Amino acid sequence: MVRRRTAPLRMSGNCRNTTVVFLIALRTPGTKNFILAHNHPGGSTTPSAGDRAITEQIKTGAKFLGLQLIDHYIITRDNYLPMADEGLL
Repeated sequence: MVRRRTAPLRMSGNCRNTTVVFLIALRTPGTKNFILAHNHPGGSTTPSAGDRAITEQIKTGAKFLGLQLIDHYIITRDNYLPMADEGLL
C-alpha cells in the first residue's frame, strides 16, 4: 500500500459543503481511499446528528466516484473516536 500525504483541509464551523472533500481526493494522484477527521473542542467524542449525516453523505458520494471512505475520526484534546470502529460508518 502506498501512503501519500496531502495538506490537511482546514475549515471552521460546521462543514456542509462536501464538494471540497472530493476535489482534494480527486486531485491527489492515486487516491482510492481516504480518512476524515475533525475536532470537538467541547471534549465529547459523541457524534452529533450532523456528524452522522455528513459522514453518510460523503460515504455515498465517495462510492459514486469510485472512492472509499475508510474512517471518520472525531478528535478531542484527550480522546478520539473512530466512527468505523463504533459501527457508525
